[in-house]
Amino acid sequence: MDAAWIKVIVLTLAECVAPEGKTVCREQEVQYHFLDEVECQKVLEQLLDYRDGFDNVIVNREDSSCLPAAKNSPVFDSRSEADQFLAGTEGWGILSDEPAPKDFLQDRHDKRLQNLPVCDDENLITPCRRGDIIIEGVTENDTAVWKKNQ
Repeated sequence: MDAAWIKVIVLTLAECVAPEGKTVCREQEVQYHFLDEVECQKVLEQLLDYRDGFDNVIVNREDSSCLPAAKNSPVFDSRSEADQFLAGTEGWGILSDEPAPKDFLQDRHDKRLQNLPVCDDENLITPCRRGDIIIEGVTENDTAVWKKNQ
């Protein structure tokens, strides 16, 4: 097994947590490592949403960010070498090489996309497709908007 520098995305979270009923807290910085920047941003947004539900947790948005960095990490020549090295590690091997299943909406979109003609600029008959985008027709029906009387 060799070691190499790999790219990671580091979520640095500046937080201040006070004990219940206290107003004074001590700021601390926590770091989480991700391989994907999109996942890092999702987690950051979830943490920021989470903090809104509590009065005793403060997450500083300006000091919290997802930034690229390099990390010295062990690398393996093959999956079997990794399996041998990490055999006793709790939770190892729970991920598979199978692609993640598509969600229901994406599957329905893909099926509908296959049955639509390609959009023609001269004679635009909708619905049609442009790449992976479905172009819908203009609807003449007004949508009823319900308003609550005050």
